[in-house]
Amino acid sequence: GQCAGSYSVTRTWTATDACNNSSTKSQTINVQDVTAPVIANLPVPSTINCPAVPQFAQATATDACGSSFTLTFNDVTTPGQCAGSYSVTRTWTATDACNNSSTKSQTINVQDVTAPVIAALPAPSTIDCPAVPQFAQATATDNCGSAFTLTFNDVTTPGQCAGSYSVTRTWTARDACNNSSTATQTINVQDVTAPVIAALPAPSTIDCPAVPQFTQATATDNCGSAFTLTFNDVTTPGQCAGSYSVTRTWTARDACNNSSTATQTINVQDVTAPVIAALPAPSTINCPAVPQFAQATATDNCGSAFTLTFNDVTTPGQCAGSYSVTRTWTARDACNNSSTATQTINVQDVTAPVIAALPAPSTINCPAVPQFAQATATDNCGSAFTLTFNDVTTPGQCTGNYSVTRTWTALDACGNSSTRSQTINVQDVTAPIVPQAPANVTVSCSGDIPAMISLTANDACGGPITAVGNDVLTSGSCSGSFTVTRTWVFTDLCGNTSSVSQTINVSDTSNPVLPAAPADITVSCSSEVPAMTSLVASDTCAGQISVIGVDTTVPGNCPNSYVITRRWTFADPCGNTASVSQTISVQDTTDPIIDALPAATTIDCTQQPQFAQAVASDNCNLPVTLTFADVTTPGQCAGSYSITRTWTAVDGCGNASTSSQTIN
Repeated sequence: GQCAGSYSVTRTWTATDACNNSSTKSQTINVQDVTAPVIANLPVPSTINCPAVPQFAQATATDACGSSFTLTFNDVTTPGQCAGSYSVTRTWTATDACNNSSTKSQTINVQDVTAPVIAALPAPSTIDCPAVPQFAQATATDNCGSAFTLTFNDVTTPGQCAGSYSVTRTWTARDACNNSSTATQTINVQDVTAPVIAALPAPSTIDCPAVPQFTQATATDNCGSAFTLTFNDVTTPGQCAGSYSVTRTWTARDACNNSSTATQTINVQDVTAPVIAALPAPSTINCPAVPQFAQATATDNCGSAFTLTFNDVTTPGQCAGSYSVTRTWTARDACNNSSTATQTINVQDVTAPVIAALPAPSTINCPAVPQFAQATATDNCGSAFTLTFNDVTTPGQCTGNYSVTRTWTALDACGNSSTRSQTINVQDVTAPIVPQAPANVTVSCSGDIPAMISLTANDACGGPITAVGNDVLTSGSCSGSFTVTRTWVFTDLCGNTSSVSQTINVSDTSNPVLPAAPADITVSCSSEVPAMTSLVASDTCAGQISVIGVDTTVPGNCPNSYVITRRWTFADPCGNTASVSQTISVQDTTDPIIDALPAATTIDCTQQPQFAQAVASDNCNLPVTLTFADVTTPGQCAGSYSITRTWTAVDGCGNASTSSQTIN
């Protein structure tokens, strides 16, 4: 604004969407400084006795808006009822750069309660007439510098005769404030002579404002006659108001009317210039304040009219806002006596240019580059100034984190400088840019899972990136079937992470690796069917293999003729199966065996042939049907013949064998 405490702040909001469309709206708050600096309380009115000189308290002030301010004072002296009585009011004015001002005053009343002091007079004495009592001239001083009158009163006490008496002279010193003191001197006279006026002082010259102080004429009367002693003053004006002469003529007259005269002339000259009241001591103010000089006042002790004029001389300083002004007052009276008094006010430029408020600290995300506001400044003293900046970068905890503080310095021609800073914090909240993840794959076994490859990511804010690969296994429906989620996590130095994943499905669709099946065989009987052997299969996916052996029989055309299909079925945990088989053919081609029959025998015809019962067995332990047929072969005669009994053993498969017994 126009001054330190006055400014406006405009906050502009920008809404930007992800497509970089933006809109803005602003709010402005104007700050005005209408508050004057506050001057701290000054002492209450007080009273002192002259000749003490008023000693004022130094005023202090504060400004709620932080504005620079000037603190000046003006003294007003109000005369009292007499010269030594007066009051001085010092009024302090605090004015800030926005021209708000406040005042506070302190009044000190000076009173004159001290009477003039008369110097010691001689002790009582005795003289002989015609000697006339010669009283000492009383003198007095007034500590307050007040004009005073010094008068006396003589009291004569008649003696026993006309020329015998005593005289007591009482001096009264009274100042303009009506304070008075007295002192007395007594002379006892014994009259033996006629009255004689003592010699008076020769003509003299004094300087006003001194008032002619005539010597008191004294007389003696040699005859002891009572007499009177009177005087008459004649004033002759001089060339100007304070210059004149007074002639006092004394007449001594005794009771016989004899008289004598004596004169004393005092010339009063005005050689005293008017006195200019003390001006403030040299002072220093800060621009842009303008020197405010005290109004000089003067007095002329001789009462002469006088003129009071002033002249200002300005001395440039070392720079535009620095200079001094000396005001010289001249008081000249009608007698051409003059005096001067000066007051010097030095104006210094100690106020640095004011840099306008910069944006508050802000935070952006890398890789954006800090964009600083252009600083502007003003100089209240109108001094030329330079506006420069310096950037200081403070590294953060990681590569993409840092802050940049731009400090602007405004330096005027008087070497006053001010700074203001704007800080932009750059933070890395951007995750690394991930590469393309490997395509999802499906493999048969864990052994087929591809090895983890190394992936590389980029970082928009720069700096190294760590890549950590991790496999997470999710169980499937069987031990050989599961899912591997392979995740690569990329982390930059600021802890921002991003990841890509690959899914590897492990699906066990491979059948167990079969062992060789036993060779197909053919046996005659079921008893010859070999026991089921234990076969072991392997699995490409390293799972545990279960095996189940099952015989399937296909009947043949007889009980002991059939085909066994022996199948071993191998299953892995994922249900993949494979089998091998063996064919066992059971073919009963072995004839039953008939136990040996008796060898051929011969009997007599009277005997009946008694054949042995044939017994047969079957290697397959199957039932055997045993039948026989007899064949009679006639002999050479009727009673001679032979019978051959042939036994036939037939098993269930139609295998047959025969055996014969012959009885002749």
